[in-house]
Amino acid sequence: MNRKVLQWGLLLSISLGLVALLPGCDKDSDDSDGDTSVVNKNQNDKPNNPSGGGNTGGEGGSEGGEGGGGSTTTDQPPQTAEALKIQWVKIPATEEFLMGSPDSEPDAGYSEKPQHRVKLSGFWMSATEVTNAQYDKFLVSLSDGDPHKESGSNYPGLDAKFKGANQPVVCVSYDDALAFCQWLGADLKVSLPTEAQWEYACRAGSTTKYSFGDALRKDQANIWESIWQENGADVTKQTRAVAQYEKNAFGLYDMHGNVWEWCSDWYGGDYYQKCKGEGSEDNLTENPTGAASGSLRVIRGGSWYGDVADCHSAYRSRLNPVARLDDLGFRVVAPVAP
Repeated sequence: MNRKVLQWGLLLSISLGLVALLPGCDKDSDDSDGDTSVVNKNQNDKPNNPSGGGNTGGEGGSEGGEGGGGSTTTDQPPQTAEALKIQWVKIPATEEFLMGSPDSEPDAGYSEKPQHRVKLSGFWMSATEVTNAQYDKFLVSLSDGDPHKESGSNYPGLDAKFKGANQPVVCVSYDDALAFCQWLGADLKVSLPTEAQWEYACRAGSTTKYSFGDALRKDQANIWESIWQENGADVTKQTRAVAQYEKNAFGLYDMHGNVWEWCSDWYGGDYYQKCKGEGSEDNLTENPTGAASGSLRVIRGGSWYGDVADCHSAYRSRLNPVARLDDLGFRVVAPVAP
């Protein structure tokens, strides 16, 4: 595909040396570290450091009417439009989980350490990445000239192999994803997950490198050179329809691979250290939302264009929020009503 995604200077421009303030930690946080980030990719080559119907809640579900607006209760998922068929999973609150990679993990990047204690309120999360079928309904609602109109399946030059109805939407910027959340209904408070919500949901109670253990096979996730069958033919090196692999213990699909997923946080390379504290401190951070400012947004999960190492539960990467890439999408969350 002839990709017109970003100019080289845009992807990683100003990623080093920026200072971001950490809320509640009273210290500066910058996003400079030794980790790799997303790079421009040649579709024919193996990437080098790539980083780039109704609602159902848990076991039970409820159906929403046409139009995204509605209300939520503790036991019901957000009442998004029935036609969208968003499957919601209720993620339980946790008094504490360890976020990040342990010091004993040799492959972990600098920004994944130190592990630190995080407390989270419960929330709803879409069981799958947002699909083309769901996002296309948003695109149809937009007027000509809207800045989000040329995202997703409308992105100029996007290969048809990425446009299947049940494949995850790609070529969506951070603002495109937020606009979709708003379109679902402002009263529902649908948003992108925080990085802490994303990792907790991905781990689903596990403490291993991946939610399925300390190794990830190519038949467990859509990563580089995964192969599957469609209509009797081998398919590889593209997005795959969502929910084709085993779900994790929370009931979420494709938390490893398929597409990178936007998180709401600004990226801070030493954010974890600020959360944990200095020296012997071992702070418990409640519902963290990332650095207070920055130039890059966090992306998580790895993709079909990524190595298995990029897909581990604690792996952090980041992108300029204007990026639109064919291995970059998102999923959504909403608060549990009190």
